[in-house]
Amino acid sequence: MPIYLRTGAVYMLAATINAMKKHSESQENRLKRLRFRSWHRGTREMDLLLGRFADAHLEGLSDVELDLFEAVLGQADQDLYGWVTGERPWPTSLNNDLTRQLTAFTQRPKTA
Repeated sequence: MPIYLRTGAVYMLAATINAMKKHSESQENRLKRLRFRSWHRGTREMDLLLGRFADAHLEGLSDVELDLFEAVLGQADQDLYGWVTGERPWPTSLNNDLTRQLTAFTQRPKTA
């Protein structure tokens, strides 16, 4: 049973629900859900950036990396756009190998 603190109780509850959902969710369904969330962000720019990354890399990510990607998907598009395009540095809490891979993917030269 989770322990809820007065500050951050909603976060703790959400984290507990996500953990329970992950245990009952198949890997295939999780990948489908993350791919859908990547392609349906709210801004077309982020749909294209995150959706293409998801299509190219989701199947090769470990469970830990999928958790990190899910944390990225939980961020606001306005913030994500600046971080992904390299206009602003990633916050310390999200600065990891996966986010560096995401930034490098979005900044790679486009092929016709």
